Amino acid sequence: MGDLILRKAQLDDLSKIASFFLKAYGPNTAFQSSSFLKYYFRNPYDPSQIFSSNWIGLNPTGEIVSHYGGLQYKLQLGEKTLHVVWGVNAYTLPEYRGLGFNGNLVKILFEENVVNATLGMSLETHKFYKKLGYEVFDHLRFSRFILNFKEDSFLIISGMGQNTERAQSLVPVTFIPKSVEEGKGIQPVKNENLKNYSFDLGVHATCTTHRDKDFISWRFLDNPFIDYKIFIEKVGNQINAYAVIREEKLEPSGKKIGRIIDLYGSPRLVGSLLERIKIWSFQRNHIYLEFSKIGNLYSGELLDQGFIRLDEDDAALFPQVSSPVENRPNQEYLAIYSNLFNQEIRSLRSEDIYFTRMDSDRDRIARLDQTFKTND
Repeated sequence: MGDLILRKAQLDDLSKIASFFLKAYGPNTAFQSSSFLKYYFRNPYDPSQIFSSNWIGLNPTGEIVSHYGGLQYKLQLGEKTLHVVWGVNAYTLPEYRGLGFNGNLVKILFEENVVNATLGMSLETHKFYKKLGYEVFDHLRFSRFILNFKEDSFLIISGMGQNTERAQSLVPVTFIPKSVEEGKGIQPVKNENLKNYSFDLGVHATCTTHRDKDFISWRFLDNPFIDYKIFIEKVGNQINAYAVIREEKLEPSGKKIGRIIDLYGSPRLVGSLLERIKIWSFQRNHIYLEFSKIGNLYSGELLDQGFIRLDEDDAALFPQVSSPVENRPNQEYLAIYSNLFNQEIRSLRSEDIYFTRMDSDRDRIARLDQTFKTND
């Protein structure tokens, strides 16, 4: 590795890490914010631990020139609940690439973490992960489910240089509520009220994120930067299904969309949950409502509610990022590895897994001016 020093990051490195991301991602990045970094890389199961799964490479002067971040989640793998580290924000400054940082780091990650996972990379990188021993699920990518409310969506698609005619043929405007009255009374649950409920979501996929009250509180309710809207189906004081939505503006147009970040619970209840959400989203003047996932869970329920499924390259017809809108390819590839549970992971099929934008960093904020909540 030459003179590059590889070690685990510490809280004392905070200002250096912020400076590194400023160089890596540019002057508008949210990752230059110390408060954002401390929240984003905090271990939700031990809040005193920050950067506990982050690795940095330093040059001889002590400057951080390479970084590999880790987000602590729990993974449901059959009957087991395992700690998983999602690899995020892997970046090496161009002049320090090729010095062996990533090769040495992979060995450490395999030894240190029970399960390693990553989501979102080029096909070439995905093939590299396969060579390292990761399960890559035949290079399966996220599918997107779109419910198109307005013709304005096609103006956005045209403006970012995508195939407007194909989008119009695949995802026409189809949903209009029967009346304005239909949307009255449909509102998300207030975050402070959610904490009074218990969660009994069940297990509906062989391999998925382990969702419990503590995790949902950390990931959504207590998030200081994003104003999530949460809809629930409950029996008595017990939540049996939920959906989390984030409203986003497609800049520079200012048009709003509804993005379902996570959807989980009893399949029997998910249909009625989606029915309410789409009416609420239409009443919020969103131009479309969308959900992205990998795996078969809830595909039938989404299609029954009028969503159109987009796979492979077609998933990129509609904007995947919003601030500003960019024409980005669908590179939402998944890779999972475990030394201890390699056989179980290798035996997984595409229908056994279920991951959403909630997982890894696929719902993170990107710009510094996004590091505050809006409640409009």
